[in-house]
Amino acid sequence: MLVVARVFYLFDLFFAVFAPIVMLMYSYYNFHVDRDNFVIREETLTPGSFDRIARLFADPIQVQLVKTSFANLQITEGEYILVKCFLNLLGIYKWKKVIAYLILANRSRREDKGVAKARAHPHSRKHTMVGGFIFICCSMGIAIYTALSISTSIENCAPYQHCPVYSYRWDWGHKSTCRCIVFMDLDLAPRTYNDWINAPDVTEDLRALSSNGYLQIVQIINRAVPELPEELRLCTKLKELILVYTKTRRFPEWMKEFTRLEYFHVENDLIHSSLQYLPPDTFSNMHNLRFLRTGELPNLDDLSGLTTLYIADAIHAYSLPSLVGLTNLKNFALFRRNEICCNGWATGYCDLTNFQKNITQNVQASEPTLQSTDGMCQGVLYRECNMNGIRGICYNGRMQVVHCDVFGEYEKMRRLQIARGITIWVTSILSSSPSHIFTSWSAMLRVLGQRLLSRASPSHAPRFFHASAAALHGDMSKFANNPTVHIKFKLRDDSIKEVEAKTGMSILDVAHANDIDLEGACESSMACSTCHVILEDPVFDELEEACEDEEDMLDMAFGLTDTSRLGCQVFVTEDFEGTTVMLPKATRNFYVDGHVPKPH
Repeated sequence: MLVVARVFYLFDLFFAVFAPIVMLMYSYYNFHVDRDNFVIREETLTPGSFDRIARLFADPIQVQLVKTSFANLQITEGEYILVKCFLNLLGIYKWKKVIAYLILANRSRREDKGVAKARAHPHSRKHTMVGGFIFICCSMGIAIYTALSISTSIENCAPYQHCPVYSYRWDWGHKSTCRCIVFMDLDLAPRTYNDWINAPDVTEDLRALSSNGYLQIVQIINRAVPELPEELRLCTKLKELILVYTKTRRFPEWMKEFTRLEYFHVENDLIHSSLQYLPPDTFSNMHNLRFLRTGELPNLDDLSGLTTLYIADAIHAYSLPSLVGLTNLKNFALFRRNEICCNGWATGYCDLTNFQKNITQNVQASEPTLQSTDGMCQGVLYRECNMNGIRGICYNGRMQVVHCDVFGEYEKMRRLQIARGITIWVTSILSSSPSHIFTSWSAMLRVLGQRLLSRASPSHAPRFFHASAAALHGDMSKFANNPTVHIKFKLRDDSIKEVEAKTGMSILDVAHANDIDLEGACESSMACSTCHVILEDPVFDELEEACEDEEDMLDMAFGLTDTSRLGCQVFVTEDFEGTTVMLPKATRNFYVDGHVPKPH
């Protein structure tokens, strides 16, 4: 009896305490986020950009599993209290029976065993059989209910591809429906302009899965939900609401009924479907809200649970609202300049004639167009593009359609990824199967990216990366008919080497053609400073100003001077005749294994 009691007690203890811990340990060792990539995002992208929010790129299924495991270790809801109390009472009852048995066994050794058995046997046998029968019936009932719940829930939720997580329930005497917990429909990188502008409407799917009132997480990106369905109001346990480019223009008055909401993120296309109305009392009862991102500065009086507050691009905000009610606030930041900054300006002087409100920007011109998407990029990530004479990179910034971005941030991010040897798998979450992440047709980017990052070898002639033109560093025949100029290189040992160069060649090309030790580890992509050179004043003054990317790389260069430039960005002209190009005493080596590239 003692062995059986201990086995059942350990069984209860495992599911009450250790099972959630096992799930957390499983999550810790099996769920991974690309932390190195997000470190680069933090370094290169503008603060306040939601491209820096890792939660949006994490797998919602994994997030829900971790949160559920944590919730099972805490007493957060009435159901958890009842279950834990029942398990504790059951354990107490079992140990009470064990102790009573030990007392009875000890007493039986002192008394006449025959008399004790005669008196105790009928009574004990009757209660034992009744208790055993009840226990067996309950066990069988639980097993049958569990089997029916699993089978019917799988069958009912199979038609709903946007419900990766659901509750296993079986309704006695009623038609069972899908009790969805997580609704997820994402397209993180639309390939064509039409896919982005005319995104499929998923309102009816959301309506159907909201009708049971079990939804806790709703995450919709690049799908249309013009108006939240009335059935969503039944989901009183909703904890996360993420709507990005869903064409939702107005939020209903009953939004304030989501009192358990912890995460609220709304982002719309500013030109085509901007948010027009958010009830002023939306957050009045959301005391559990931890994350908030909207296009409007809300009333902060009732957000006592808010831990982080970032105010970005709020040029319409003339004064900072009261933060007295934010008793749990741990992080606060104000991005971009506005009139709020004049209150306690760091320099002691605030120039109202030079701040963000005075800057005129064509917002529509900065948004994706048919030409900047289908015309230039054709759905290919990281392709080099050119818009209005400005070089850019094809990227799905802010989860928009893949388009030509000429502002430089994403190009800087990509170059830093290459410089640090971070291989990016191009993935998309397909609406037809939201619970799985598939590698896209452009998996070749990984192979070609590794080829770019691998050690240079003279025997491996042209290197191709994505869809851009190949840099054929070993082929100088295209400059053969150009005029010749004479250039002197002052090497690291202070010796002078005079060489001939053709106009149109870069200083890096000239160095490689004449066996001069100038690295150029990033293959002229402005992702490193290893081709740093120092020019004479007359030549430097005749050059065009360095772009932002080149200046960023020069900031990391050793021995930086006022006339420093990247050799891959300085092209020889006839004015270079007789000039001296000086190599710095040291340079950074971006190759992990210490390899120094040879001229080729």
